[in-house]
Amino acid sequence: MSFEDEAGVTAPLGYWDPLGFSSDGDVEKFNRYRAIEIKHGRVAMLAILHTLVTGLGVKLPGLVAAGDGIPASMPAGINAITSGAWAAQGWAQVLLFCSALELEDKTEEEALAYQNKEINNGRLAMVAWTGATVGALLTNGEDPITTLLSKLGN
Repeated sequence: MSFEDEAGVTAPLGYWDPLGFSSDGDVEKFNRYRAIEIKHGRVAMLAILHTLVTGLGVKLPGLVAAGDGIPASMPAGINAITSGAWAAQGWAQVLLFCSALELEDKTEEEALAYQNKEINNGRLAMVAWTGATVGALLTNGEDPITTLLSKLGN
């Protein structure tokens, strides 16, 4: 089975499977890998958005978890996760929001165009978030916006 006509196969790379994960033509395995890629892309898009927005100093008022306000000392970026400051209810809110995005009906053509955009944006976000995270780890938790601005100012 060939997967060249599936969602996510776009120019300039077309169908790209350099390690041959889907070379055996197993449709079930391909669909599982694609679902995993989409989920990771969605999480990465939200993560890089959070990283950039909080790096600019924007903190929205509201609740991270029921009954808890966002404390002024809430760390930004990777430190929010590694410090354990973000409660399980905060994760539930993110997952609920992502699930709500799936409720709209589309024609087959619109759905394919949307899937291509989502997959490609997710791929870019995964690369961007990985870079931002590595940068934060190398700079002891400094967010990428602060790092970038400090380099541009020199």
